Amino acid sequence: LPELSDERLEDASETITEKVMGLVAHAQKARRIEDAMENAQDGSKDIDVVATVDSLVSEYGDEYPDVTVEATVPDEQYVSAISSLHYAVENIVENAFEHNTSENPHVSVAVERVGEQVEVVITDNGPGIPDHEYKVLEQDEETSLEHGSGIGLWLAYWVVIKSDGELDFEKPEAGG
Repeated sequence: LPELSDERLEDASETITEKVMGLVAHAQKARRIEDAMENAQDGSKDIDVVATVDSLVSEYGDEYPDVTVEATVPDEQYVSAISSLHYAVENIVENAFEHNTSENPHVSVAVERVGEQVEVVITDNGPGIPDHEYKVLEQDEETSLEHGSGIGLWLAYWVVIKSDGELDFEKPEAGG
């Protein structure tokens, strides 16, 4: 084997670590999909979505202190959903924080009752979800030519569907 400089060895080590961490994250999300499908068999239960949102916004706000966060939520708001609902909310919140490359990143979260429904709206000023990710979700299936880069949005989608809810994505002209 050729001798590597300390710098090349360090670069290789960082690359390996990044790839392994990515695989671990994918494996965890895959396991969560399995959990969600098992939870779906147990049916829905009442969940305080505000407590879920507050906890996740606080967690990601601590992890990404440069992101300005605005939350408009009532004290509590219960929804009927499978117990894996926090996975869906977490993946959308995580996406808003983690992929926000704006110079002044901002995430806004709102929970509101609209008639008989409860809406959880998460917006950011980042680059938005790539077009190919939208197409995958619109098709309800992945093909060999068009598939998502991660499984977080799929997890969110299936948890919401199994909770008899809807997951919508809007692409504002300003991005995010």
